[in-house]
Formats: sequence, C-alpha cells, structure tokens
Amino acid sequence: MNSRYELAPQLKTYDNIGIEWLPHLMFTQTTNFRSEIVNTDCYGLRFNKKRNLNQSIFDEKITSKKSVFIGGSTAFGVGSSSDQKTIPSLLSSSSDCHFYNLGG
Repeated sequence: MNSRYELAPQLKTYDNIGIEWLPHLMFTQTTNFRSEIVNTDCYGLRFNKKRNLNQSIFDEKITSKKSVFIGGSTAFGVGSSSDQKTIPSLLSSSSDCHFYNLGG
C-alpha cells in the first residue's frame, strides 16, 4: 500500500475524483461525484454536508446569511476527511453565515 494512503487514506478518493474541463473556468471537479469523503453537485462544487445531496449546492435550504468561499485546492478541501471538515463547512457551522464552497 502506498505510504501516503496509510497516513491519509482519504487521499485515494481525491486521487480518483477527476476533473472536467470547462470554457472560461479551465476545470472543475467531476460533477455528481459521491463518496463517504467528498460529494459534488451538478457543477462540480462541493457540498458542506453529506445529507440532502441535491442537484446543486444552491438548492440547499439556507435561512442564514449567505457568503461564498473561493479558491483552489485548500478552499475545495482536498485532504479533508469529509465534506463537514472543509474550511467553508467549518466556517458555516461556527458562524451565523452559510459559506458556499466555490473552491476548485
């Protein structure tokens, strides 16, 4: 077994998620990807929580203030052990604002 996977077994999922090329954006993660570790919507954007996996992250019923979290791999949450452990998800659960994860 790869020693990298011994230390962080979730990385095997990230290595297999893949990308999709898009005009004007360059790429996004594979759309509608489902696993115990990472879940993406129809645009390749990551959900903050595993429950209620809708077609899009924007379909979630959000009653609090809304904000976006943009960036690259760190914003997306590469290496996180679950959707709930990404920076946008942690910020959402520790504040009165919902952060949409627009990381790629």
